Amino acid sequence: MKNLLTAALIVLTTTASARAQPLNPTQEYRIWSAERMIERVTNRLARLTAACGQPQLQKFAPKISETCKESIIKLYPALNIIREVAASGDDLKWATAIGIVHKLEADTETPLNVMERKGL
Repeated sequence: MKNLLTAALIVLTTTASARAQPLNPTQEYRIWSAERMIERVTNRLARLTAACGQPQLQKFAPKISETCKESIIKLYPALNIIREVAASGDDLKWATAIGIVHKLEADTETPLNVMERKGL
């Protein structure tokens, strides 16, 4: 899972880079949206990690702490690519990033819910 997410997000960075220019409203929204996506993905990855039996993440709140979020980003540095793509202004790469995040969420939600209900 980690390798797939990393590989998919790295593809997006081939030409995506944060710009020093002032941001337009679309880019501002995308950067805000990128932070929401990162929150959702880090929450999901925390749940996946907890489901795999790592005791430090067994208990987590629906909204994870900034410390936990940053720890997960250190485990999955490719998550920062979402921020870079959001700032790049590239519509195609932004749509691709959204698709990757939505696929991760869709592919993991049912198994996570089942594991959490069963206490696994």
